[in-house]
Amino acid sequence: MDDLSEISKWTTERVNDLINQIDEGFATKINPFWEGMPEWRSGNIVFEYTSEEMGEIKKCSEDVIYFANRYCHAMTEDGVKKITLRDYQEDMLKDMQQNNKCVVLCPRQVGKTIVSGIFLTWYLLFNTDKNLMILANNGSTTEEIIDKIKNILINLYIIPLVKFFYKVIFYLKIPQKINCRT
Repeated sequence: MDDLSEISKWTTERVNDLINQIDEGFATKINPFWEGMPEWRSGNIVFEYTSEEMGEIKKCSEDVIYFANRYCHAMTEDGVKKITLRDYQEDMLKDMQQNNKCVVLCPRQVGKTIVSGIFLTWYLLFNTDKNLMILANNGSTTEEIIDKIKNILINLYIIPLVKFFYKVIFYLKIPQKINCRT
């Protein structure tokens, strides 16, 4: 790695090695993390994906259910766990992906918010020419949806930088935005 461009080029393997070194107590001056937090990849880095990673990104971009079942995690009473979608939740995601407008009629506590969070995360990551606006009946509902999106994003290895501004507006390295209002 004599060339400066090679030093500044990051891969999943190189990031994982760096995380292991940090866990062992080694300090580093150069890292690919936003504000030094290993959960967030910085947006101003050169990242080289493997062909396998590019294949996964393509599959995820084409199928929200594949993305959800393979990569999405959520906070539970036992900590962050991989999401296991129920059949009706998969149907909701399919309908959201295939239709411009959807109305969901179902009882309380069946996972509508996490399904919405999964879809909005997927939509944000794979629709670079779109913006999102989240409208909710109150601020706590808006924050709950944002927290779902945040928890999903934190556990993805395929994401660019996400910066938080006042807990309600996200800007990604790619030109997408989420605006939230109550």
